[in-house]
Amino acid sequence: MENQLIRILLVEYASEDAQWVEHCLWEVRERQFRLVRVEGLEAMDERLQTGDFDVLLLDLNLPNSRGIATLSRAMALAPWIPIVVLISEDEEIRGIEAVRFGAQDYVVKGEYDGWALVRILGNAIERTRTRRDA
Repeated sequence: MENQLIRILLVEYASEDAQWVEHCLWEVRERQFRLVRVEGLEAMDERLQTGDFDVLLLDLNLPNSRGIATLSRAMALAPWIPIVVLISEDEEIRGIEAVRFGAQDYVVKGEYDGWALVRILGNAIERTRTRRDA
């Protein structure tokens, strides 16, 4: 996975949070990314049908879905893809709940840099591959 392209589907309604993800990935120039952003679960479903992604970076709080219900819908739409959830800094318990429910990991918005994000996404992808291949 060292030099492979990482294809990320970002489901994030807030433009500033999406821009932060883009900025962080841009920092890691040694790696290649293809980042596609959508703003809701319906658009996510459409993109999953037309594109091939390695990981889903999912905001749990979307305009038409909140919390674990968002994760549940995403898992139902794309059970084969690892999911890393984005949470606000005051939602640490929600992140832990998401992992218990089936997310590979969680990231607190604004509290990560590019290398941390790449490590989290890469680990999520590898854990999913290992489980699938076992």
